[in-house]
Amino acid sequence: MSRVAINIAHSPTLLLLAVSWSTHLTRRGRAGRTFGVMLPAAAVLILGLQLPGTLHWLTHLHREGVGYSSRGWRESELIRRLTFLDSSIAMFSNAPDVIYTFLGRPAQMIPRKVYPDSNLPNPDYKAQLRAMKLNMEVQRGLLVYFSRVHWRWYLPSAPELEEALGLRLLLKTRDGFIYQGGAMTDAQS
Repeated sequence: MSRVAINIAHSPTLLLLAVSWSTHLTRRGRAGRTFGVMLPAAAVLILGLQLPGTLHWLTHLHREGVGYSSRGWRESELIRRLTFLDSSIAMFSNAPDVIYTFLGRPAQMIPRKVYPDSNLPNPDYKAQLRAMKLNMEVQRGLLVYFSRVHWRWYLPSAPELEEALGLRLLLKTRDGFIYQGGAMTDAQS
Protein backbone atom coordinates (compact mmCIF):
# COMPACT_ATOMS: atom_id res chain seq x y z
CA MET A 1 0.00 0.00 0.00
CA SER A 2 1.43 3.40 -0.93
CA ARG A 3 2.10 6.20 1.54
CA VAL A 4 -0.76 8.17 -0.01
CA ALA A 5 -3.19 5.30 0.50
CA ILE A 6 -2.01 4.78 4.08
CA ASN A 7 -2.31 8.50 4.93
CA ILE A 8 -5.77 8.71 3.38
CA ALA A 9 -6.83 5.50 5.12
CA HIS A 10 -5.78 6.86 8.52
CA SER A 11 -7.26 10.36 8.19
CA PRO A 12 -10.77 9.34 9.36
CA THR A 13 -9.19 7.61 12.35
CA LEU A 14 -7.16 10.67 13.26
CA LEU A 15 -10.21 12.91 12.92
CA LEU A 16 -12.27 10.57 15.11
CA LEU A 17 -9.53 10.56 17.77
CA ALA A 18 -9.37 14.38 17.75
CA VAL A 19 -13.15 14.69 18.13
CA SER A 20 -13.22 12.06 20.89
CA TRP A 21 -10.36 13.73 22.73
CA SER A 22 -11.98 17.19 22.54
CA THR A 23 -15.29 15.75 23.75
CA HIS A 24 -13.49 14.07 26.66
CA LEU A 25 -11.78 17.31 27.67
CA THR A 26 -15.01 19.30 27.45
CA ARG A 27 -16.87 16.83 29.67
CA ARG A 28 -14.15 16.90 32.32
CA GLY A 29 -14.28 20.70 32.54
CA ARG A 30 -10.67 21.26 31.47
CA ALA A 31 -11.58 22.67 28.13
CA GLY A 32 -10.24 26.14 28.91
CA ARG A 33 -6.63 26.88 28.10
CA THR A 34 -5.58 23.27 27.51
CA PHE A 35 -8.29 22.76 24.89
CA GLY A 36 -7.50 26.09 23.25
CA VAL A 37 -3.84 25.08 22.78
CA MET A 38 -4.17 21.36 22.15
CA LEU A 39 -6.91 21.41 19.50
CA PRO A 40 -4.96 23.65 17.08
CA ALA A 41 -1.84 21.58 17.82
CA ALA A 42 -3.73 18.38 16.96
CA ALA A 43 -5.05 19.99 13.76
CA VAL A 44 -1.51 21.00 12.75
CA LEU A 45 -0.28 17.48 13.53
CA ILE A 46 -3.02 15.90 11.42
CA LEU A 47 -2.34 18.26 8.52
CA GLY A 48 1.40 17.70 8.89
CA LEU A 49 0.94 13.94 8.66
CA GLN A 50 -1.14 14.37 5.52
CA LEU A 51 1.19 16.83 3.81
CA PRO A 52 3.98 14.49 2.56
CA GLY A 53 1.54 12.05 0.97
CA THR A 54 -0.52 14.85 -0.53
CA LEU A 55 2.56 16.53 -2.00
CA HIS A 56 3.75 13.20 -3.44
CA TRP A 57 0.34 12.63 -5.03
CA LEU A 58 0.14 16.17 -6.44
CA THR A 59 3.66 15.89 -7.86
CA HIS A 60 2.75 12.60 -9.53
CA LEU A 61 -0.45 14.11 -10.99
CA HIS A 62 1.45 17.12 -12.28
CA ARG A 63 4.11 14.95 -13.91
CA GLU A 64 1.96 12.09 -15.25
CA GLY A 65 -1.55 13.55 -15.43
CA VAL A 66 -4.75 11.68 -14.77
CA GLY A 67 -7.48 10.38 -17.08
CA TYR A 68 -7.29 11.76 -20.60
CA SER A 69 -4.61 14.24 -19.51
CA SER A 70 -2.27 11.38 -18.55
CA ARG A 71 1.04 10.95 -20.30
CA GLY A 72 -0.11 7.70 -21.94
CA TRP A 73 -2.91 9.49 -23.76
CA ARG A 74 -0.91 12.65 -24.50
CA GLU A 75 1.87 10.56 -26.07
CA SER A 76 -0.40 8.05 -27.82
CA GLU A 77 1.12 6.87 -31.08
CA LEU A 78 -2.31 5.95 -32.39
CA ILE A 79 -3.68 9.44 -31.78
CA ARG A 80 -0.58 10.94 -33.40
CA ARG A 81 -1.11 8.77 -36.48
CA LEU A 82 -4.77 9.78 -36.69
CA THR A 83 -3.78 13.44 -37.01
CA PHE A 84 -2.41 12.68 -40.48
CA LEU A 85 -5.68 11.22 -41.80
CA ASP A 86 -7.99 13.16 -44.07
CA SER A 87 -10.72 14.72 -41.92
CA SER A 88 -13.42 13.43 -44.30
CA ILE A 89 -12.69 9.78 -43.41
CA ALA A 90 -15.41 8.25 -41.25
CA MET A 91 -14.17 6.59 -38.07
CA PHE A 92 -15.65 3.94 -35.81
CA SER A 93 -14.04 3.28 -32.46
CA ASN A 94 -14.21 1.75 -29.02
CA ALA A 95 -13.23 5.23 -27.76
CA PRO A 96 -14.90 7.92 -29.89
CA ASP A 97 -14.65 10.28 -26.92
CA VAL A 98 -10.85 10.02 -27.05
CA ILE A 99 -10.80 10.82 -30.77
CA TYR A 100 -13.05 13.83 -30.25
CA THR A 101 -11.15 15.04 -27.19
CA PHE A 102 -7.74 14.94 -28.86
CA LEU A 103 -8.58 15.60 -32.50
CA GLY A 104 -11.93 17.40 -32.43
CA ARG A 105 -13.23 14.86 -34.94
CA PRO A 106 -16.39 12.81 -34.57
CA ALA A 107 -16.26 9.04 -34.50
CA GLN A 108 -19.03 6.50 -34.03
CA MET A 109 -19.09 4.04 -31.14
CA ILE A 110 -18.85 0.39 -32.16
CA PRO A 111 -21.89 -1.77 -31.28
CA ARG A 112 -22.18 -3.03 -27.73
CA LYS A 113 -22.33 -6.79 -27.21
CA VAL A 114 -23.96 -6.28 -23.83
CA TYR A 115 -25.86 -3.36 -22.31
CA PRO A 116 -23.63 -2.18 -19.46
CA ASP A 117 -26.49 -0.87 -17.32
CA SER A 118 -28.47 -4.13 -17.31
CA ASN A 119 -25.78 -6.69 -18.27
CA LEU A 120 -28.24 -8.10 -20.81
CA PRO A 121 -27.10 -9.10 -24.31
CA ASN A 122 -27.76 -6.61 -27.08
CA PRO A 123 -30.38 -8.34 -29.27
CA ASP A 124 -29.50 -6.07 -32.21
CA TYR A 125 -25.74 -6.65 -31.99
CA LYS A 126 -25.39 -8.64 -35.24
CA ALA A 127 -27.61 -6.25 -37.18
CA GLN A 128 -25.61 -3.29 -35.82
CA LEU A 129 -22.37 -5.01 -36.87
CA ARG A 130 -23.75 -5.49 -40.40
CA ALA A 131 -24.77 -1.82 -40.52
CA MET A 132 -21.33 -0.78 -39.30
CA LYS A 133 -19.65 -2.94 -41.94
CA LEU A 134 -21.82 -1.42 -44.67
CA ASN A 135 -21.12 2.11 -43.42
CA MET A 136 -17.39 1.42 -43.34
CA GLU A 137 -17.49 0.17 -46.93
CA VAL A 138 -19.71 2.94 -48.31
CA GLN A 139 -17.86 5.73 -46.49
CA ARG A 140 -14.46 4.04 -46.81
CA GLY A 141 -14.33 4.30 -43.04
CA LEU A 142 -11.81 3.03 -40.56
CA LEU A 143 -12.06 1.20 -37.27
CA VAL A 144 -9.79 2.76 -34.65
CA TYR A 145 -9.36 0.43 -31.68
CA PHE A 146 -7.54 1.63 -28.56
CA SER A 147 -6.06 -1.31 -26.64
CA ARG A 148 -5.75 0.72 -23.43
CA VAL A 149 -9.52 1.17 -23.10
CA HIS A 150 -10.15 -1.68 -20.64
CA TRP A 151 -13.14 -0.19 -18.85
CA ARG A 152 -15.56 -0.78 -21.73
CA TRP A 153 -15.92 -4.50 -21.07
CA TYR A 154 -19.25 -4.58 -22.91
CA LEU A 155 -17.66 -3.93 -26.32
CA PRO A 156 -16.25 -6.60 -28.65
CA SER A 157 -12.48 -7.05 -28.77
CA ALA A 158 -10.39 -6.07 -31.80
CA PRO A 159 -9.93 -9.73 -32.88
CA GLU A 160 -13.70 -10.32 -32.61
CA LEU A 161 -14.39 -7.33 -34.85
CA GLU A 162 -11.62 -8.30 -37.26
CA GLU A 163 -13.16 -11.72 -37.72
CA ALA A 164 -16.82 -10.68 -37.73
CA LEU A 165 -16.34 -7.80 -40.18
CA GLY A 166 -13.54 -9.21 -42.35
CA LEU A 167 -11.33 -6.24 -41.55
CA ARG A 168 -7.85 -5.60 -42.89
CA LEU A 169 -5.23 -4.40 -40.43
CA LEU A 170 -3.71 -1.16 -41.72
CA LEU A 171 -1.66 -0.15 -38.72
CA LYS A 172 -0.66 -1.63 -35.39
CA THR A 173 0.82 0.68 -32.78
CA ARG A 174 1.81 0.01 -29.18
CA ASP A 175 -1.56 1.39 -28.04
CA GLY A 176 -4.02 0.22 -30.67
CA PHE A 177 -4.99 -0.69 -34.20
CA ILE A 178 -6.45 0.88 -37.33
CA TYR A 179 -8.51 -1.41 -39.55
CA GLN A 180 -10.10 -0.91 -42.93
CA GLY A 181 -13.25 -2.71 -44.03
CA GLY A 182 -12.87 -5.28 -46.75
CA ALA A 183 -14.93 -5.07 -49.90
CA MET A 184 -18.31 -6.67 -49.43
CA THR A 185 -18.73 -9.84 -51.48
CA ASP A 186 -22.02 -11.17 -52.84
CA ALA A 187 -21.99 -13.92 -50.22
CA GLN A 188 -21.80 -11.37 -47.38
CA SER A 189 -24.50 -8.99 -48.64
